[in-house]
Amino acid sequence: MARQQSAVIAVGLALALGACADSSPTEAPRLGLAANTSVTPVNAPPVAQAVPLLHRIGDALCTVTITPAEADEGSFDPNVFHPSLNPTPAEPTEGGSFVLSLSQTTFTGVGDHTVELIATDQDGLTSTATTTVRVVAPAVADVSPSTINKRARGQYITVFLEFAGSTCGRGPEDVDVSTVTIQVIDPVTSIKMQVAPGTATDVGDGNGNGVLDRAVKFDLATIQSMFPFETQAIFRIEGRFIDGTHFQSGDAAVQVIDPGPTS
Repeated sequence: MARQQSAVIAVGLALALGACADSSPTEAPRLGLAANTSVTPVNAPPVAQAVPLLHRIGDALCTVTITPAEADEGSFDPNVFHPSLNPTPAEPTEGGSFVLSLSQTTFTGVGDHTVELIATDQDGLTSTATTTVRVVAPAVADVSPSTINKRARGQYITVFLEFAGSTCGRGPEDVDVSTVTIQVIDPVTSIKMQVAPGTATDVGDGNGNGVLDRAVKFDLATIQSMFPFETQAIFRIEGRFIDGTHFQSGDAAVQVIDPGPTS
C-alpha cells in the first residue's frame, strides 16, 4: 500500500514538472509590462564646467572683455558620448548640441569679479558654473640697465614701475613693495624673485622720463646666473597694491651679453 502511494506521488510530480517545461518561452512576463515595451529617452541638461580663475590685464581704465570659450573648461552634453568626459552617456536624444553664454562679458575695475558660465541645450535645459575674472592693473616696467653684462660686478638691476595716469585710481605710491616680483619668461622660465632686501624703493621720476614711478631693485648676480649664453631676455614684473589688488607689467626686453674674460 505504501509503495502504491509513493508511486502516485512520483507520477504527480512528474506531471507538474512536465507542465512547467512545456510552458511557452514567448509568454510575456507577468510584471505589469509587455516584453516589447519601450522607454522614452529622457534629455538630460548639459553640464557646464568653468575654469576657476581668469587672470586678465585690463586697459587704461582697467576694463577687460572675455568670451564663453575662455571661461569654459570642458562643458559637455551628457546625452552624447565623449571618451573621457562622458564614457557612459544618458539615453541619446536628437540634436545633442548646446551653446555657452556668460552672465556678464565686460568687467571694469581692478579686482576679482564673479561670473556664471551657462550651458543651454536645444530643448532649453541649462546648467551653470561659476568662475572668477581677475582684472589686473597694467604697469609699465623700465628695466635698467637695458643691457645686462654677465661679467658685470654691480649689485642690482633696477625696475622703474609706472602706472600711466594713475591707472585704475592707483599709482606708484600704492605699490606694496613686499609683493613685487620679477620673472624671466623667455628664453627660460625662472622662479619669481623678490625685491632685494634692504634696498631703497623710492617714488619719483627715477628714469627721468617725466612719469612718476616706483623704483625696485633685484639681485644682479642671481639674474646673471640664469643665462648661460648671450640672448634677449624677456622679464615680467607683477605684484599687489596695498589694498590687495593686483598689477602686472607687459613684457620687458633686456639684452644679455657676455664680452668674454678681460685680460
